[in-house]
Amino acid sequence: MKYIQAFIIILFTTACSQEEIRESVIPKEESQFAKNYLEQLRLRNYEYIMTHLHPEVITDTNVEELDRLAAYFPEDEPQEVELMGSNVRIFNDNWSANFSFESKFEKNWLISSVSMIKQDEKILVTRINLYRTDESQKVLNSFGNAELTVPKLLVLLLSIIIPIFMIITCFMVFKTPIKKKWPWYILSFIGVGTVAMNWTTGEFATSIFMIKFLGGGGSTASEFAPIIFTFTIPVGAIIFWIKRSQLIERTVAQSIPDNYDSIKIALLSSDIPYFAKTLGIKNIDLKTVIPSDPLTSEVSIITPETGIGDKIVTLLKSLPTGKPNRCFVPSYRIEFLKKNTVIRKLVICWRGNQIKTLDRDTNLSYTFNGEANESVELLEMLRKQVSLKIQ
Repeated sequence: MKYIQAFIIILFTTACSQEEIRESVIPKEESQFAKNYLEQLRLRNYEYIMTHLHPEVITDTNVEELDRLAAYFPEDEPQEVELMGSNVRIFNDNWSANFSFESKFEKNWLISSVSMIKQDEKILVTRINLYRTDESQKVLNSFGNAELTVPKLLVLLLSIIIPIFMIITCFMVFKTPIKKKWPWYILSFIGVGTVAMNWTTGEFATSIFMIKFLGGGGSTASEFAPIIFTFTIPVGAIIFWIKRSQLIERTVAQSIPDNYDSIKIALLSSDIPYFAKTLGIKNIDLKTVIPSDPLTSEVSIITPETGIGDKIVTLLKSLPTGKPNRCFVPSYRIEFLKKNTVIRKLVICWRGNQIKTLDRDTNLSYTFNGEANESVELLEMLRKQVSLKIQ
């Protein structure tokens, strides 16, 4: 509990909003210059505009061009100007940036962007873009404002379903009786290829040669930007489900020792009714079979010289996987001994189609098909060995 409390405290003391993170990385001086530069253009202060233009741009700029740009601004004062985004790049000590703004006026909105570079510590504008919209980008790019189409809904569903599928696969890795699970934990969340869709416009972008962790989701660069939904092909999770039966069978095979001195077979309560009927034992109440019944202590010991032990090992390793039943009432306990020490202990339930190990170092539980030929043959062989002891 104390670790959970510590985590919550750290979470609340270190967390900050997306807006705070975004503002913390935006260069304040340069973004304020871009904002003021656009305001001077709106006020038609062309002297200021020309002073801060890049020399290569000045040659192609005249008053008519500046009037055309200034005409994009509505006549009324802007009610609010917000920074939509910024892109700063430094390459070979050359600084360049682009800042985009959304200005709210009485009847419409204006989207503007300013591109600039630095020369001798002076900021020079290289490009200005302006256009009007009838609504804020926050509204235009909101989730509920987009037109619904079949491709959009399909991508949305896949971006939700695939991560859930990966989580379920990871949980099944935990539940599956295999050794070295951690590679499969990682593979469960690895996908190949990416499909991205702009929720506002419906445009698609694909990348085949890409390995992506986690299956998909939705993200947006800012509250002004469109939502991008992505999904990937969950190759790792698919491989796990294809190979799951093989992995279980391999684990079963590895859990059955080949090097042993003897095998001890113990009859458990679940199969006592069989012997009561077969051998005609009258003093056992079939409805109230309890662990203290006389037959529960009957044990058959098999040594490798008989060849029966190797046959049992072969059958155990070849048991096909199956679906478990809810009950688990073991029929037999099998112990493998080496130098009078138990090296592996199994309990088998044919009703529940389950085998469980009872060792300290290996706790496995796996299912098998109790009606398969190998399962039936193994049960008959165990019964035969115990019946020889009883008789």
